[in-house]
Amino acid sequence: MGVEGQARVLIVDDEPAVCRMCERTLISEKTYEVGVASSGEEALRMLDSEPFDVLVTDLRMPGMDGLSLLRAVRTRHPQAVTILMTGYGTISSAVEAMRLGAYDYVNKPFEPKELRAAVAGAVELRRRANTSDDSTSNTAAATALARIVGDSPQMRHVRQLIRDAGPASTTVLIIGETGTGKELAARALHAASRRADERFLSVDCCTLSDSLVESELFGYVRGAFTGANTGKRGLVEVVDAGTLFFDEICNVSMDVQAKLLRFFQEREYIPVGSTEVRKVDVRLVFATNRDLGRMVGSGQFREDLFYRLHVFPIAIPPLRERREDIPSISRALLQRACVRTGKSVEAISSQAMDALVEHDWPGNVRQLENSIESATIRCEGSVIELVHLPDLHPARGSREANEAPRTNAELLLARKRIKDDAVRELETRFVLDALRRNGGNVSAAARDVGMQRTNFQTLMRLRGIKASDGR
Repeated sequence: MGVEGQARVLIVDDEPAVCRMCERTLISEKTYEVGVASSGEEALRMLDSEPFDVLVTDLRMPGMDGLSLLRAVRTRHPQAVTILMTGYGTISSAVEAMRLGAYDYVNKPFEPKELRAAVAGAVELRRRANTSDDSTSNTAAATALARIVGDSPQMRHVRQLIRDAGPASTTVLIIGETGTGKELAARALHAASRRADERFLSVDCCTLSDSLVESELFGYVRGAFTGANTGKRGLVEVVDAGTLFFDEICNVSMDVQAKLLRFFQEREYIPVGSTEVRKVDVRLVFATNRDLGRMVGSGQFREDLFYRLHVFPIAIPPLRERREDIPSISRALLQRACVRTGKSVEAISSQAMDALVEHDWPGNVRQLENSIESATIRCEGSVIELVHLPDLHPARGSREANEAPRTNAELLLARKRIKDDAVRELETRFVLDALRRNGGNVSAAARDVGMQRTNFQTLMRLRGIKASDGR
């Protein structure tokens, strides 16, 4: 931090007008020291000569572009929290920026409040990394650990396990309910490892069908099957030397488990259509939202595979077992929601926070995130109130739970809340029932209910439902 605790922010853009706008926006907050660079090369020279807490860089610039700058910063100045500005808004650029450790991105043209919210979130992340109980010489790892918000004893233990396992290449099994943040923990493991500069790749095990698993994971050679006019690298080759994360490994079939067993044990594989055994050096991390031990007992999971996965388990507790973490998580999610929505909501009222803490959150952090973002959109002022959280039952003993509305405005709000609750519950049951009837297969579920797959997926995202929830 700079003078009197001020955070130091470096703005990088080849357009002087953008730099001036960003500088004025942040200086007006009186909590930031701001530097400006007109190119990636100049930014690196400034970072080499003086420390900055946050880097805000454009994507498209002559010479060194934003992604190249992020790669260099990750190696030379990993303590800096980065934000990407882009007028192009491509998904691939955003995903690549996140993979390189960017905290967030804002799409041009953006409002000053969007930039302020993004920078405030980045500064808070930097502060948590500096003051974390999980002190480490690897500042990139500290930043990744700081994303796992929560000071409960359970979460302190989780972060300590990640610190312990990070530097090794040991196989890790992350256990937790849907929405608890298992992939976040996997990424923190990668950041804390000696492979941090290599790729991290996540595989959704719900998509590993019997017919595609080998070609997707292990690739194929030219002529392996009709239409294979060229060869294709498999995911395991793409991520060689990095970390391969299998999300919800509990959802793969027994046939797929048999095909993966040798690779998990020996890190060896044979591309489809080839006779050549290939070997890779990857760190394997797995996640499950089901009890694999019980699945072994019921014949749903191979015992030999279970023991290859269950080397170093890390259990992430559900939110209902660490309610003391909900306020800090909610405030962090609010900052992210303001960036995504362009709103300037500053706080959550005590009544609303009490309701958040009392709620059981069966969907855990993912469900909490959806509720915070929805409340941010509904909020017209600077503070989220209980009325902005219609998906929560009113706090026990509150007037909303026990008394009729006193004004027409309260009546209209209550009617809307009841209608929203009913529609939300109906849509959730509709999606889950369709997925369960079809074994978690999204395409089959969409056909079953007569919807386009994209529309069905949109409804899934809106209700915070994953394909694995239907298995």
